[in-house]
Amino acid sequence: MLNFRFALCSPGATPQTWLKCFCRGLCSYKKSWHIVALSLTAGIYGRALTVVDGSRRFTTAAWQQILDNLYPDGSSDAMRLSEREVVPTWQVTMQADDVTKTLNAFQTFCWFKHGMDDHLPFFWSCDMKEVGVVLSADEPLDHMNCSADFVDRHLRAGDDPRCVPWGDDSIPLLRLEVDPIFDEYEIHSSSPMLAPLQEQLADLELRLAAIESSLNLSVRRKSGQSDDCVPIARGCPEKQVQSGLPEDFPCSCFQGNEVRSTCRNHHWGLLHLCRPLAFHVSFLIFHKVPGSASFGTSFNESESHQVEWFFIRMTFERVDSTNQWSGLYVCRLELREERVLDSPLTGDFIKDGLLAFGVFSVMLWFITQSLGTFIFFLPRNCCALLALKRDEENQHRLVPLHVFKEHLSHFLVGRASRLKCVNHFEAVMEIIVSVFMLAGVLRSIFNGADPCSINDCRDHSGLQQTIEKSYVLFLDDDPCHGTAWLLLYVTIVFAFLSLFDQLRWLPSVILLCAKRIMMFLLAYGLLLCGFGIVMYIAFGPRYAQFATPARSCSELLFLTCGMPMAVFDDLHPFQDPHSTEVAFMLALYCLFMSIIGLNFFTTIILDAYAQARDIHSADAQLQLMGDDVCRSLMLLLGLEPESSPASGAASAASAGSGGAASSSTTSASSDEAELHETLMPRCDGA
Repeated sequence: MLNFRFALCSPGATPQTWLKCFCRGLCSYKKSWHIVALSLTAGIYGRALTVVDGSRRFTTAAWQQILDNLYPDGSSDAMRLSEREVVPTWQVTMQADDVTKTLNAFQTFCWFKHGMDDHLPFFWSCDMKEVGVVLSADEPLDHMNCSADFVDRHLRAGDDPRCVPWGDDSIPLLRLEVDPIFDEYEIHSSSPMLAPLQEQLADLELRLAAIESSLNLSVRRKSGQSDDCVPIARGCPEKQVQSGLPEDFPCSCFQGNEVRSTCRNHHWGLLHLCRPLAFHVSFLIFHKVPGSASFGTSFNESESHQVEWFFIRMTFERVDSTNQWSGLYVCRLELREERVLDSPLTGDFIKDGLLAFGVFSVMLWFITQSLGTFIFFLPRNCCALLALKRDEENQHRLVPLHVFKEHLSHFLVGRASRLKCVNHFEAVMEIIVSVFMLAGVLRSIFNGADPCSINDCRDHSGLQQTIEKSYVLFLDDDPCHGTAWLLLYVTIVFAFLSLFDQLRWLPSVILLCAKRIMMFLLAYGLLLCGFGIVMYIAFGPRYAQFATPARSCSELLFLTCGMPMAVFDDLHPFQDPHSTEVAFMLALYCLFMSIIGLNFFTTIILDAYAQARDIHSADAQLQLMGDDVCRSLMLLLGLEPESSPASGAASAASAGSGGAASSSTTSASSDEAELHETLMPRCDGA
């Protein structure tokens, strides 16, 4: 096979000579051009993945402000207290009353602060997208009406706040005989801590009103409700019912005379009386570009268009104790952001269109030349491998090792001519990358959100809608596409380093230690699972971080990697005997798994580095490892291998070049027979 390593110029050469040598080597080999093609693919693919969701700096800043309402710090808590918002922090498990307060608070944040801040209504808007409830067959609590019609009308859809106000005053209007405490609304309401001061202020306000009346003064009082807001002025559509709206209720809560979902009264406290198995609430926060007439004046929704939206889905699943309702819920968050591509046919829209065409073209080329070639030639290559078995049985002779290696090589790369551009390791990596690309496309198709379901696309051109939906349909799954890009980048780096003798030691180290690393990780995983199950059995009933086997093992894994997520939560050693036991168990785990176990991991890599320092010895060792694994595969397929002269020569070369090495290194090398020569053979000269 071809061996294209760049012959570097002499150390004393000028920079111009070095550049000429590099360009001459780059243009001389097909493999070099393949690396350039892969690099171009990675560049376009990565660029498309970074722009499909808009600006990363903008989205991270927005998420920081949004999530501050669920995970507030000290300063945010102080600001909440000053604004009469005392809300619990989002937890993995919360009791029903905390769930109610959290939903009330985030709903108020949505309609009062527009999903960001009440001073920025020009740039932000928020609405409740969906409310889903899974009711159980259990009897409701405290004479609650849990019929499907009542739940759909008053809890899921919500009541008009002009007719049914927030708070315990709503109970008589709903004709329920439940305790009013279940429909409390404590956001932007009076605080018990400030009750004496509020009473004095209320008395002072009455006195000022009496003085103004006696002096016939006309004083315009500050109000957040716009005087020209027609829906507020009309009041409740049901004329026989009338209730006051909250202070500073915005006119943006209305679309015509209809109230937005986020501004309706959903009675979150009453929902728990029906003991639902689960329920979820979805919010959408939009970033908008306002019209020129919107600044400093009354905001006109029709003059703006949305450019980005943030999706927050809160899911609550009840926790039962021996099939009995406990009032506790497991809480989960789903967060997602999307960019709405609705710019005109200039600037960014043209760039987005060209980028969409480029990324789909390079993805099609890459998948076709790797996975497509592998699948197309798979039947023929499988038949060739099966023919070896038939020849062995019919002719009663052993299969030479080099013949099996050649068939296995064709099986891995699909087409033999690809070996001029890639080696076996790179071919396998490209197939894996293609699988992740296809998985990302499929997950995007089935899980991606339709931008036209969020933003009105009826006024968009056909080309514009095609670009918008193409991004979402094919590139919306970040995990799979991100993994594919990472593996593609690793493949490019390995291919580039293998061109230079001075840099080949890095891929050689990884290949030489790969087998022992995999065996070590297998043993390490078994021990970690054992420790995790012990922590779950012994301490799971008390500590949330060990409440399930999966959570327990995950916490220990993060602890080993130096990222203790919540493994030390609620531990108070030397104060609580139970916490002291947990501390000693964690110390024992760190001793064996972190201090001792990771030293084994480091030793494996250092041994491989010692072997890779000698290029010829490393090549011979990789060939021996590949031969040994091929023999194992032959035995697995029912073929009896025949000793090959090439393997004997490689053994002699390895013994000759490693004569100066220590006996321990030679012993370790003999145990390292594996598939890496098959996966990454060096190519012969052109």
